[in-house]
Amino acid sequence: MDLDSSKTLFALTAISITTGTLIYDLISIRSGKVRQHPYSWLIWGLITFVILVAQISDEAGKGTWQMSASFVSCLVRFIVSFFLAGERNITKGDKICLFGCLLGMAGWAVTQSAAVAVIILTITDAYGFYPTVRKSWINPYSENVISYFLFGSVYFFGTLALENYSITTALFPITACLGTWAFCLFLIVRRRRLVMA
Repeated sequence: MDLDSSKTLFALTAISITTGTLIYDLISIRSGKVRQHPYSWLIWGLITFVILVAQISDEAGKGTWQMSASFVSCLVRFIVSFFLAGERNITKGDKICLFGCLLGMAGWAVTQSAAVAVIILTITDAYGFYPTVRKSWINPYSENVISYFLFGSVYFFGTLALENYSITTALFPITACLGTWAFCLFLIVRRRRLVMA
């Protein structure tokens, strides 16, 4: 298998996992097993879109396929969680986090540098976890560990599909992969502690 074919395979794997995870989550939401936080998905969707544009500007190639699929996935999850079946306990801290993330996104407009914007947005993306972590601390069963693990895998395969590796193209998917897997670990540990308490 040549390099171009393997990049295509990694990109298609990431898109397939994204689609499968979205369908699985929608089924879990509909059954009442999962209540996602709309602010997190709004933040992640907006950031993913800006990162996608930055990756395109730096010729990320097939790696942008995954980011495109992730953007659509985040948008669908936001719409479902905001309008239909998401977390309704929105705290002042959640609103501050959203506002802070929107300020972080303005960094790209100010700097006019895709690399600086990606660094700012990668840090900002971590703040997007706050509403979900806060909610999951109280109820760690309100999120699906398997979905988050697979979502981290999407970023892993998306990183492998990149055709140009730079801060602009690779920093965000690598940290999103590791951050998402860390959240999985958090959910597992929190669930075990509640069971042992």
